Amino acid sequence: MYADDVSFLSKHRANSENSDAYYVPSLRFPIRLAWAVLNEVDVATGGGRRMPMWILYGCFVVTFFYLLTVTNIFETNKSVYEFIRKTSQGKYPRHSNEQASGHEGTNETIYSTQDIFDTCPFVPPDPWDPEILNYIDVKYGFFNNCNVNQKWSPITELRNGHVRVLRAGSSRKYECRARCVNYLDEEHVAFDPWRDINDLPPFLCDFVHTECTSRKRTISHVHMQIAELSTKSVHATRHPHVHIILLDSVASSQAIRALPRTVNFLTNAMDAVQFRKLNKVGYNSRPNGFVMLFGKTTEAVTRELVDGDLIPADWTYSTYCRKYLNESIYIPIQYRNAGYKTFGAQDYSASLLNFPNCVGLENREFQHTYRYLL
Repeated sequence: MYADDVSFLSKHRANSENSDAYYVPSLRFPIRLAWAVLNEVDVATGGGRRMPMWILYGCFVVTFFYLLTVTNIFETNKSVYEFIRKTSQGKYPRHSNEQASGHEGTNETIYSTQDIFDTCPFVPPDPWDPEILNYIDVKYGFFNNCNVNQKWSPITELRNGHVRVLRAGSSRKYECRARCVNYLDEEHVAFDPWRDINDLPPFLCDFVHTECTSRKRTISHVHMQIAELSTKSVHATRHPHVHIILLDSVASSQAIRALPRTVNFLTNAMDAVQFRKLNKVGYNSRPNGFVMLFGKTTEAVTRELVDGDLIPADWTYSTYCRKYLNESIYIPIQYRNAGYKTFGAQDYSASLLNFPNCVGLENREFQHTYRYLL
């Protein structure tokens, strides 16, 4: 009778006028099980088998926490959503004022709207807020001793455009050669002919591929350098060096917690500016990167949670992927046009503008590009 009453009560709630009521059909089994244990009957075998008392207490405990968890999840989701809606509507109401025009014979309606993001002040979050301190584990500290695996250490060295064999390689009598690797565009590279490392002309390229062979093994390595390029000179009264450092998928507060010495050095010793207001407006790295470097959105911005209207995307897929992008508004191109020598380094094979198979820019994105070669 008790299980049937609870089932009826749950169904009654689901069919009531309250649209937020919920029905949990899985309540029948735990309550029926507890009722059967109370009568010392095994429901799995149809009765007749007595069960120990510890199962009785266990069933009551499991049922209690089950009901408590389900209730809290449903009530919390409803209350939080309603709280945000009421708070945003109360603090930042959306006004719609109609005013009649002063011209006779015409009725003009002027709508005045106030956006929540026009008046909401930005308060930098505290990286060490007491609510998150319990989730921070610093018992391992920082690595003070990092041992280099000698097995993967190169046996050649690139210095001032010249390659030489280190002592570890000369003892085994390796025969070494090298060649330049040049980026043609953001997706293609070209290899120069192999040269003996003892040739006098230096390697005037950013990437130098070395290959050393002995009787039993062959070791290859790609060395990197900055090969100076001749560019047109743009005179300016002040031309400071500009470095944009981006740690993907790391929140600003998390960077302060995880890299305190790095952030401290950049902000205090190098006068770096941390973009605390750079917010997530897209699903993953690429749409957020477009907003930062182009000032254009590629995905619609949803503001339903704060009762705001949908902001449509600035660029469609065909605009930012199937056509060459307008270089004039791209930050690296703006610096290059101002006379800067540009350099881009990232740890992914495809650039932000080309991933996964987009055309990107018609010309090279940077004068110097550091990405691993495929």
